[in-house]
Amino acid sequence: MEVSKLNRRSFLAFGGAALAATSALASGLPSPKSMAAALPPITDVPKKKVLLIGDFVKKRYQTRVMDMLSEKAEIISPMENCGNSMDVLRNMEGWIKKYDPDIVHVNTGFEDIRTLYYGSNENLLSKKAYERNVYNLLDMIYIFSEKAVPVWATITPINEEVLAAEKLKLKDFSIFADDITEYNSRALKACKRLKVTVNDLYTVVNYSGGNSLFDQNGIDFNRKGNESIARAVVTQIENFI
Repeated sequence: MEVSKLNRRSFLAFGGAALAATSALASGLPSPKSMAAALPPITDVPKKKVLLIGDFVKKRYQTRVMDMLSEKAEIISPMENCGNSMDVLRNMEGWIKKYDPDIVHVNTGFEDIRTLYYGSNENLLSKKAYERNVYNLLDMIYIFSEKAVPVWATITPINEEVLAAEKLKLKDFSIFADDITEYNSRALKACKRLKVTVNDLYTVVNYSGGNSLFDQNGIDFNRKGNESIARAVVTQIENFI
């Protein structure tokens, strides 16, 4: 049986009819302009809330972090030194409930590794206690918030020779570079167990200029150092906003 073929004339006639039908349908639709006017207005997406918790190192970089992220996030930070890991552990529940953050960036350690007094070799908090506190304070973020993402920042290095000379004059307490390495290692174990993101500020300082980033006392940072740390904090936070 021979299949009938559509000649060119009949095909064009069919196509013209289809086009006319489509045009008729289209003429009954509202214009793109009127459709856009009918849509609800687009509201601003609320900024992510970032809670910065830390010791005196945090106090130096927090204002710069706020400036750099002002268009992207709401930065919340207790302006004071938040103390050692025990202090942070004690206050973490209250901070989470009060601020309801999306991201919690934490660094604490210098108040833990300092010696009890000048001439002592005993740390204010033992390595074992520090690891326990880091684990628990990070775990509390998960417990008291359904959305907050914790980020742990390592203890920054020191210029040990310069700091030792400074402490020889003050005779208040000592801080040793070896302790920083060991306490950071303990904290990283806690982070690994909880699968917490680590912001390795220790490495950032060493690779961004090392001793050239320190102020005259060997532990605080100069303007360049604080800028390097602030940028590292911002980079980590931007991963979650």
